[in-house]
Amino acid sequence: MTKIFIAFLLIISCAPGRVFGQTDANSETDAIESLLYVNYLNVDNKYQLVKLEAKTKDGRLFKPAKGVKVKVYLDADSSEAFLIDSCITDEKGLASVAIPASLAEAWKSSVTHTFLAIADAAAPFGATHSDLTISKAKLAIDTINDGSSRSVRVQLLAMQNDGTWQPVTEGDVKVGIRRLTSNLSVGEEESFTIDESGEAIASFDREGIPGDEQGNIVLIAAIVDNDTYGNLQLQAVVPWGKPTALAANTDARNLWSDRTLVPYWLLFLISAITLSVWAVVGYMAIQFFRMKRLASAD
Repeated sequence: MTKIFIAFLLIISCAPGRVFGQTDANSETDAIESLLYVNYLNVDNKYQLVKLEAKTKDGRLFKPAKGVKVKVYLDADSSEAFLIDSCITDEKGLASVAIPASLAEAWKSSVTHTFLAIADAAAPFGATHSDLTISKAKLAIDTINDGSSRSVRVQLLAMQNDGTWQPVTEGDVKVGIRRLTSNLSVGEEESFTIDESGEAIASFDREGIPGDEQGNIVLIAAIVDNDTYGNLQLQAVVPWGKPTALAANTDARNLWSDRTLVPYWLLFLISAITLSVWAVVGYMAIQFFRMKRLASAD
């Protein structure tokens, strides 16, 4: 009887431990939050892109979610007729889709659109969805050259219900110069405020900046993360740079030349390393034979 009572106590004492462990595991899973961000990008007033970013949040730690399949729909309609495209996030949790020609009429039919993104589960990322509503807008760039100074005039134009475009009289716009790895601001300030007339004037203070062989540089105007219009980007080519001829210099002995024009110092270095290695191998071989001969003599 005593043994039965002890066994009963052991069962009762062990049961809560197992239940607590399951609760712990479930709470850890539930603590991981799946985040899906949707952004809109208009490039050169021609190309409409929907950019996606998937992340997991575990406490205060954010991690990119790789391999998440996302379907993006136009106007929050999840039917196949309004499917923009499906994509899979990369190692950084990023992906993007472009509005296809098959949805051109649907895109033109309204001033405002809602993008619906539906993500499948890909552990530890859980299935979720997100949406973004934007209004149509475009950028316009013009240059001002009065002989003594140069400026860039940028307008943000919003589409109206009657199909016309009206200037937006608020917001900020970034104006820069496209360089190899990033954009360089045209002046001391990076962004400029749109005034009541619907224009932002950026003074060009980069005189003598290197351009191509004709002196052309690429100006880039950008609206970033606007709550109403999303992201817009427009570029224009202007001859405001310093003509720069880039010599190929492929006939000289350089590291980037072909194998027939290897630099002499590199040939000497490789030869010295090779000879040193074989010298060590030869020395070890000689010592080995000497030790073998001495062993045979004994």
